[in-house]
Amino acid sequence: SFFRESLSMAFSPSFLVLLLALRMGLSVGLTELPPHARGGEALRMLSKRGLITDPSPDLPHLFEQKVDHFDPASSATFLQRYWVSDAGWAGHRASPQFLFLLMCGESTCPGSPDPKKWIMVLARRYQAAVVTLEHRFYGNSIPNNDTSLKGLRFLTVKQSLADHAALMQWYPTHAHRWRLLGGATPPGWVVFGGSYSGALAAWLQETYPGLAVAAYSSSGVVNAIM
Repeated sequence: SFFRESLSMAFSPSFLVLLLALRMGLSVGLTELPPHARGGEALRMLSKRGLITDPSPDLPHLFEQKVDHFDPASSATFLQRYWVSDAGWAGHRASPQFLFLLMCGESTCPGSPDPKKWIMVLARRYQAAVVTLEHRFYGNSIPNNDTSLKGLRFLTVKQSLADHAALMQWYPTHAHRWRLLGGATPPGWVVFGGSYSGALAAWLQETYPGLAVAAYSSSGVVNAIM
């Protein structure tokens, strides 16, 4: 019956792991949860508190992002995917020297870059962690799962820049393999993008000065031609 199934789920190992993590502030690896436990309200709560952790650069993490950054009355959120590769600094330092933010742009994000890509070469040279954020309304990072004309009013450059800024401000104190303690100086962010995301990188520097120490805008399309 439904009652017996619900009772069985309530006392299942995965459910008890979630309760323990929420109670004690423990981190839970996404791969430790069965597929049916990798979505829904429990995962949302763990992600919001920075308790979902997995060192694999191939699996996405989830960041609870505001749907509308500019309406103080709105509390709506969605889960935005991001990936982390620690290959550039792990084993050399207690924490990365830099944080590289790779902007995915207007497509489904493929995840962390291939180790042979030039940004990963730079990450190893400068002992940086590489954080890759999926653009809102692409891939599985769709606010309210609503791609109607009304829903797409939140698909703007201004909202996307605020998404990136929010993650950059949140991540250093919620990192999955290291995190800042009170008073510690965070690693400097360097933002990377090409084409449309190259424009985003440049606009981020202008809109949020001081948030990143540098931005690399490759072929940034900063002039709209009608």
